[in-house]
Amino acid sequence: MSADGAVLPAYTHDKDGNKFMGPNDLAPDAHGGIYFTASGHLGPVIDGKVFYIAADGTITQVAIDLHNADGFAISADGAILYVVETEKHPSRKLMSRAATRWTR
Repeated sequence: MSADGAVLPAYTHDKDGNKFMGPNDLAPDAHGGIYFTASGHLGPVIDGKVFYIAADGTITQVAIDLHNADGFAISADGAILYVVETEKHPSRKLMSRAATRWTR
């Protein structure tokens, strides 16, 4: 549902066709967008991701190859994305934001 109450379609993939496997946590940013995790499959598969929904509704994949991405936070200045990989690493810091892409 949009801020004005309009019903929106369900989101199942980003603008490039990358599907969401286990979307769960979300965090808004200062630009009217929302980051969210897609935790991926449980077990040895490393396919968790982080996506970004821009204020205009465009969805972009911003981080990949995460082991069960489940929980994250964005620094107050928007420069650092912290992601918790619950099955492998207690946390991982993804840095160096360029446009809407994050690099490690």
